[in-house]
Amino acid sequence: MDLVLSKKQPAKRASDSSATTGATKEELIESGEYNCCVKRPCDECYKEHGSCTCYKSAKMKKTVCEECGKGWKRGEGNVPGVDPDSVKGKPHKH
Repeated sequence: MDLVLSKKQPAKRASDSSATTGATKEELIESGEYNCCVKRPCDECYKEHGSCTCYKSAKMKKTVCEECGKGWKRGEGNVPGVDPDSVKGKPHKH
């Protein structure tokens, strides 16, 4: 009797597909669960925990995610009254 082992492929996460990511982020944005601080909402917060509070963080002069921080440095910030040089980004930690 031959024993055949098959490699099981890992299940795809929603974040593995950019099309799915965009649609899901849009739903989260519409529901108010995704409140990003840059013009093109980040993927980092979505991939890490499925929500984004970087808009509130930027407004309160707190640290935003690394992707949003880089967006602010490129001039893509989207929070009125916030100085782009004051926004600092840091990677998510687990």
